[in-house]
Amino acid sequence: MTRTGKDEGIPEEHVRERRKDTAWDKSWNEYGPMRTRRGPVFFGPPRLRLETHPDQEPRPDVAAVALILYPREDGLGTLLTVRRPDLQRHAGQVALPGGAYEPEDGTLAATARRETWEEVHVAFGEDAILGWLPSHFVVVSRFHICPAVVWLPEVPDVLPSDREVAAVLFPHVGRLLATRTWEERDGAIHPVYTWEGHRVWGATARVLRSFEERLVA
Repeated sequence: MTRTGKDEGIPEEHVRERRKDTAWDKSWNEYGPMRTRRGPVFFGPPRLRLETHPDQEPRPDVAAVALILYPREDGLGTLLTVRRPDLQRHAGQVALPGGAYEPEDGTLAATARRETWEEVHVAFGEDAILGWLPSHFVVVSRFHICPAVVWLPEVPDVLPSDREVAAVLFPHVGRLLATRTWEERDGAIHPVYTWEGHRVWGATARVLRSFEERLVA
């Protein structure tokens, strides 16, 4: 896990400090903990505008992914995977753990849980799902991607699948989002992020942008 300056890459408007030894400011700083003279203080998951259910019905052309969030000592963290370079689809790309709905799943929440376990051996219950971001259609695969936002109480231990995952990244959310640039592709403007030399684009970047837009200050 890369560690840099405590506020590097964090938008100034999202950095709150406790100026006096009085009552706590109860607002969560989405990009990191409140900073006090006694150090960082965590209040729980960030405030987000989320849907309680995915906006797609479970079916074979729908996939569910997990946008995992957790507290770390210098802020809010997430988890991304780097797909193996020899895979048939999306080879070498940075992705969120997840995959296609299967009939035995029953729900898209179960799909996100199963696929996350299969890819990185991280388990979570349905009560860990804070809500859902809007789905994104992927032209190449013809899939609708439904992102579940998941809160874990600590940095997850992972065991990547040798069949699918080449590496696992643990970005600081604020610093990751601060890398956003835009590029024109196929006649449209798309977000692009970077982390530790990896380019984050496509559906994963669109999910991150959607997450960014739904943070409540």
